[in-house]
Amino acid sequence: MANQRVHPGPLNQNLLTFQTRHRSRAIWTDPNYDVQLKAVKYDTVTRCAAVDDERVKEWLRISGFYGISQLTKIQLDHALITALLERWRPEVHAFHMPFGEVGITLQDVEVLFGLKVDGFLVSGQDTIGTKQQVKVMCKELLGFEPTVQFMTSTMINGCVVPEVQALTAESGEEDVLLATRRLIFHLLNGFLFPDTTKGKYKLYFLPYIRNLYVCAEFCWGSAVLGYLYRALCRASEHGKRTVFGCLLLVQIWAWERLPMVRPSGVLPRDKIADYPIAYRWVCRHTWLTVPSHTTVAYRDQLDHASERRFIFTPYVDYLDDLPPYCKAGRRLWTAKIPLIFYHVVEYHHPVRFCRQFNGLQVVPPDVVYDQRLHNMDQRGKSGTDWLQKHGEHVGRWNERYNWVVNMTITDRPQSVPEYRAWYYLHGRRLIGNPMHYKNEGFVQCAASLNEAMHAFNRLRLDVSEVLNNPDADRDQHLRDIQQNCIDMLVDTDYEFLLHMTPEQYFGAPMPDEPFGPPAADRRRDRPNRRGGPAIGGRSRRAVNIQRQAEFVAAAQQEAEADEDEDEDEDEVLLEDENEDDDGSNDEGALQIVVRDRSPKRDRFDYGQSSGTN
Repeated sequence: MANQRVHPGPLNQNLLTFQTRHRSRAIWTDPNYDVQLKAVKYDTVTRCAAVDDERVKEWLRISGFYGISQLTKIQLDHALITALLERWRPEVHAFHMPFGEVGITLQDVEVLFGLKVDGFLVSGQDTIGTKQQVKVMCKELLGFEPTVQFMTSTMINGCVVPEVQALTAESGEEDVLLATRRLIFHLLNGFLFPDTTKGKYKLYFLPYIRNLYVCAEFCWGSAVLGYLYRALCRASEHGKRTVFGCLLLVQIWAWERLPMVRPSGVLPRDKIADYPIAYRWVCRHTWLTVPSHTTVAYRDQLDHASERRFIFTPYVDYLDDLPPYCKAGRRLWTAKIPLIFYHVVEYHHPVRFCRQFNGLQVVPPDVVYDQRLHNMDQRGKSGTDWLQKHGEHVGRWNERYNWVVNMTITDRPQSVPEYRAWYYLHGRRLIGNPMHYKNEGFVQCAASLNEAMHAFNRLRLDVSEVLNNPDADRDQHLRDIQQNCIDMLVDTDYEFLLHMTPEQYFGAPMPDEPFGPPAADRRRDRPNRRGGPAIGGRSRRAVNIQRQAEFVAAAQQEAEADEDEDEDEDEVLLEDENEDDDGSNDEGALQIVVRDRSPKRDRFDYGQSSGTN
C-alpha cells in the first residue's frame, strides 16, 4: 500500500472554487514562494492634540467616531497580517483554521472600535459635483481651497488637506467644529478606508461631515467591515503584494482570539473607561514569549492551532461594562446581510461562526461565489448611483432584521461531529508544506507534526482493514507498513534511525527506579559514637541526644537483668595454662568466661591477668 502524502485540503472542491488562484496553493507547491504583503499604512491623526480637547470629544460622541478616535498609534505587524491572509477564503469571507472556520464579524467591529453597524447605508453617487463645487465645499467644511491640479472628480491628494489644528481656551465653536471635521475626514480616508492610491482621499466623504448629527445615523461599522472583506479577498490572490483596508482591526482581532501570537502587555479593565475594547491594547508591548514580525513563525503557529487554543468568545467578561455605543447594534451581530459601501458588496456569514456567539456549530449551507461582484470597482464608473446599481442587495439590507440567524446557544463553544467531517473534506487545514525544509531561518514543525499524525491514522485504518478481512495478505501488509515508516523517517530528516540495530536503539532496559538509589552520605549514615544511630545533622541534635539516652538506659537495664540471673545457670571454667617444663606452676592467666546457656548471644567476655600463685 503506497505511502500517501497528507492532503492540506480541500478534498472536495465544491466550496473553495478560488483555490487555483489562492496564495495558499502557491505556498504549498513552490518552496521558494515567500511573499510578505505590504500593508498600507494608516493615518496617525489620532495622535493630534485636538483629540484630547473635551469640546472635540463631545462632537466625536455626537458623530459616532469617539471610540475609534481614541486609538493612538499601534504598530502594524505585516508578517501576522500576511499569515492570516494565507488562510482567508474569499468564497466564504472566513479564515480557514485547522479546526474550522472563524471570521471577523459585525460584533468585532462594534465591540473593538465602537463603530455603528446599524443605520443608513454609506453609499450613493461617488461624485459630489464639479471641481468648482468641490472647492467651495472644501472651503466651507475643511477650511481650505484646493487647486485643480491636486483633484480628480472623486479624489484629492491627501497631502494638501490641512492637519488638525491645535485648540486653545480662546478657540471658538467654529474652530472646534472645523477641527472635528478635519479629524473625521482624516479618520475616514487614512484609518478606516485606506487604499492603494498612495495617499489620495475620497471626496465623497465630504457631505457626510457637513451635519455631524446626521453623520451618526450611518452604519460606518458595516461599511468598514465590507471594505475590509473586499481588501482581504483581493490580497488573497497569489500574485498580490499589497493589502489595504482597516488592517488594525485584523491585527487586534487576532490578538484577542489567538494567544499564541499576541504580545504581552494590556491595560486592565478599569483603565478602559468609556472606550471600546481595542483601547486596552494602547500600551507598551513586549514579545518575549511569542514570535514577532516573522511570517514563517506565525504560519507555523496557525498550522498548529486547535479549538482549545482559540478563544471563540473573548468579549464575554467585557460586554456588561462596555458603553452603550459599543453594543447598540447587537441585534444585527448574527444577521446574514450584505455589507455595502458604494461599489463594494460583501456578505456577512455568521452561520459559519456560530461558536463565536456561544452557538452550536452545524454544517453551514452552501455559498455561491459571485466573481462578478468581487471584481466590481469604481474604475470607469464615475457618477454611478451605487444604491440603484446594487438595488437587490440594498433591498435585503432594508429587511436586515428578517435575516438574523437562529442559533442553538450552548454553555461553551462546540460543534457537531458532522461539522468536523464536513470541514475535513471542504476546508483548507494546512498552509505550510512539510517537504519544504530549509537550512536557515525559522524551522517550522507544525506541518511535520501534522504529517506524522496523519501517518499514524493511515496505519490505523490499514490495520483495521486487514484485521476485518481474513483473506488479506498480512505479510504483504506488514511489508507495506515497514516501507511507509521508512518513507516517513526519510521525509522528516530522521533517516539516521534506519542505520541503528534494535539493540542500539532500545539499549539496556530501564530500571524500576528511573532515578536510582539515593547517593550515600557517610556522615549521616555512620554509627553514632555514643551508641544508637545517627539520624541527622545539627538540626536534629536534640533528637539524637534523646535517642542516645534512651539507648544507654535500655542497655543498662538489660545488663542488670543478666547479673540477677541464677548462678546455677552459669558455668565457670578455670584453666591454668601456665606451667613450666619441670612441672612447677609459674605465672599464669586466670580467664573467666561467663557463658549464657540460653539461646542468646554471649553478653560479656572478661579477660583478667593474675599474679604467681
